[in-house]
Amino acid sequence: MAKIRSLWIFMFALTLPAFAQQSSVGVATFRALPPWQIEHMDRQRAHVAVLLQKHRPGHRLQRSPADFAELQSLIDAQLVHKTDTWGLQALGVVFGDALQAADTPLAWCEVTDEFGTDPTLRIGSTFYQVNALTMISKRVERGEAVDVFDLANRVKQSVAQLTGSQQ
Repeated sequence: MAKIRSLWIFMFALTLPAFAQQSSVGVATFRALPPWQIEHMDRQRAHVAVLLQKHRPGHRLQRSPADFAELQSLIDAQLVHKTDTWGLQALGVVFGDALQAADTPLAWCEVTDEFGTDPTLRIGSTFYQVNALTMISKRVERGEAVDVFDLANRVKQSVAQLTGSQQ
């Protein structure tokens, strides 16, 4: 019976939209971000803000969908090297903030699952999550072109499908 359940969970996971994931082994545990994680993410936001100020003087992060364009400019200018995982994940934090502000039911929290414990964007009170932290970094590390607007639109479409809302 356990093998059938595992197979069913695996098959169900394959049908999920590409950017929303549900833990397929065990149960994910979600909690509020601990203070140290909030401080860490704030340092990452500040890092991106400094890069932006140097690259595009007068531009500021707004924690809104307007930040998608700012992120794209930083990525296009290759200001964060593909070996700088912390810096790339800092872009992911800002990307997640912009997604959260883009009229989606996403909220930062901490998840512990079979992959470890990390910040993630949880979709409402479901077990679905959007791992914005690594969406940009994984693509840059693989040498892929990153289209921030396309990523954001695909995430919003996936979230809309999972929640049954219109986007």
